[in-house]
Amino acid sequence: MTFSQVGVYKYVIRESIPVPLLDPTIVYDTKSVQVDIIVTDAGGYLTAEVEYLQDTTFVNRYSYEPLLTTLDLHMVLTGMQLSTDQFSLELTGGPDGTIVATNDTEGTISFPVRFTAPGTFNFNVKQLIPDPALRYMTYDERELNIRVIISDVDGELVAEVAAIEESTFYNRYQIRGGIW
Repeated sequence: MTFSQVGVYKYVIRESIPVPLLDPTIVYDTKSVQVDIIVTDAGGYLTAEVEYLQDTTFVNRYSYEPLLTTLDLHMVLTGMQLSTDQFSLELTGGPDGTIVATNDTEGTISFPVRFTAPGTFNFNVKQLIPDPALRYMTYDERELNIRVIISDVDGELVAEVAAIEESTFYNRYQIRGGIW
């Protein structure tokens, strides 16, 4: 820029966002940065000083297509027939917050989890024991740990279950004393 007079010149800097978007997975920074250029006379010569009125960093980010993954665990019940929605598990620690799911007739308990960025995610799963608990039922009180690693493979998210110590909860129904 060339200035020929003393004065304060005010500008606004914005990123030029292409229209139409060349890559819909890029989220552009839409902020505006105000800039003052103060031109003064320094003994017959003009000098300019630049003042930025806020942070001058523009941050664009890559927006992945969300990845929906299902974490499956199992419930085994001895002493009586397992029925649908009989037991509930709680999954915590993930990007979707706390998720509660119940078993199907085969004992599978599925947690749908949505990922939007690469990273390592550590989940905890525990059984939600009803209050009051079913008489003669022994509930599995363990807390299981699951680690899922989400990686970027050629611009797409890919999930890998990296650590799961055990994927089955064991409950037991047993009438004490008496005939059954």
